[in-house]
Amino acid sequence: MSDAGQLRTTLQALIDEEAARTRNAGQRYGSFVELAQSAIGLLNAFVVGIDRDHFLTAALMLSVQKSATLGFLSHVRAHTAQAEFNSRQLIEFCALAAYMLAHPDEDVTSNADEGGGLQTSKSLTDKAYRWLDREHDHVSALLKDMKKQINDTASHASIYLTCFTFEWESSRDDSEIFCGSFFDQQDDDVVRLYLASHARLVLLVIETLRQVAVAHGGFTMVEDIDERLALLDRDINAHRDALRPRLDMPG
Repeated sequence: MSDAGQLRTTLQALIDEEAARTRNAGQRYGSFVELAQSAIGLLNAFVVGIDRDHFLTAALMLSVQKSATLGFLSHVRAHTAQAEFNSRQLIEFCALAAYMLAHPDEDVTSNADEGGGLQTSKSLTDKAYRWLDREHDHVSALLKDMKKQINDTASHASIYLTCFTFEWESSRDDSEIFCGSFFDQQDDDVVRLYLASHARLVLLVIETLRQVAVAHGGFTMVEDIDERLALLDRDINAHRDALRPRLDMPG
């Protein structure tokens, strides 16, 4: 009879390993870590001022930045599902921030007969997506495609996600115990691909907000934002091209 298994570690040991994985990420994944950090750095720096009447956009921008950073940290700490969850939140916060940037006077409170408070997240998010589809269809389609990929793989509990942590060889009849890990067991090149994809998503978020700000105001942006985005796009493409032969990716 196989041992049902248990978490043979301590909370402190997990904290220590997460800290070590974060510190050593650059050594393990090389310039892909710097690439993702550069994307997040640009996200955090491209807005140098927000108009006073856009306070809701300012609040949403903090959530955009937090989601992008948590997604990156989850990847380097080997928590793929959490990374993808934060990427999905990043997309949703981006849509809301873009909508509120263009509609600073939008009443986000619910009707009085519903007890007051804020609108439900779904009602406001649906409105934001419809507007983004209509006014900025190209970036909207790209954001939707990225969200669909996340929804299809990692946004919900599934047997598929257990493949990252459970050692399936231990399920054989001759195995004495079931084995697994708190940390995902991923090939380093797969993690590099995730980091490049995360950088691509962050770039798309910046471009979406840039387009809306150009059309509607609300943000004061760094003067060379176009050049910075072009350089980041070039670097992302170069990193993905380097991975293609190693992961047998299509051209």
